[in-house]
Amino acid sequence: VIGVLSGASGEGPHRRRNIRSTWASGRSNVLFVVAGPWSQIEEEYAKHGDLLWLDMDEIYLTEISHLTFKTESFFSILYERVVSKSESVQYLFKTDDDSYVALEKLYHVLLKGNRGDDGLDYWGKCMAGAKPHRNQVVEWQKKWFIPYEVYAFDHYPTYAMGAGYALSRKFLSCAFGNKQHAARIRYMPNEDVAVGMLAERCDVKCTNDNGVWIRYDRAVDGINMDRRIV
Repeated sequence: VIGVLSGASGEGPHRRRNIRSTWASGRSNVLFVVAGPWSQIEEEYAKHGDLLWLDMDEIYLTEISHLTFKTESFFSILYERVVSKSESVQYLFKTDDDSYVALEKLYHVLLKGNRGDDGLDYWGKCMAGAKPHRNQVVEWQKKWFIPYEVYAFDHYPTYAMGAGYALSRKFLSCAFGNKQHAARIRYMPNEDVAVGMLAERCDVKCTNDNGVWIRYDRAVDGINMDRRIV
C-alpha cells in the first residue's frame, strides 16, 4: 500500500489529479494523506475514495511541522487496519505528491528482488551522518531548522530520504505494533529523520537504492525513468 503525502489546497488537488492519471492510474492501493479543512476535500473524498483525511492543520514550519504526524498516522492506521490483518501486505511505502513512482519496478525490488538473508526492512535512498540544521540565517536551511531542544545530538541516525521509502511488516510491527516505539519516542518534525530514529530503536538497517532520485534537473537528467524507481 502506498501513501502519498499531499496538501488539501494549493498545488495539492492538481498534483493528485496528475498522479491519478499517470503512475497511479487504475490502482486501488494508492492513498493520499491529506490534512486541512474538511470543506476543501469533501467533494474529492466522496468522488475518488482514496483520501486518508486527518482533522488537523497543514503546517510545514520547522519544529512545529505536522509532516511527521501525517506520515506516522499513515503507517499506524494502515498497520492496524490492513497489515496486521492481512499476510499478503508485506510493505507500506511513503512518498510525496511531487514524486513519480515506477510501480512495477518498485514491486520487483521489494517483492521479487534478491533480498538476501536479512530482507529489506527499510528501503530507500539512505542518508548517513547527516547533521541537524541549526542556522536560521541561511535561507535554504530555515525549512529544516531544528533547535537543540528538539534534537540535542550532533548527527542524525541513518535515514531514508523522504521522496520515497518502504517499511516492512517487521519494521512496522516494532514501531507501531505492541512495542509502540512511535508513541514513545520524542517528536522529530523532519519526517524522514523521524522514521530513521524509529529504525534505530528497532535495530533495522536502511538498505540504500540509488534508483530513488532525490533532486531532478530536467536539463541534466532528461525525462525518462530508465535507471530510476522514484
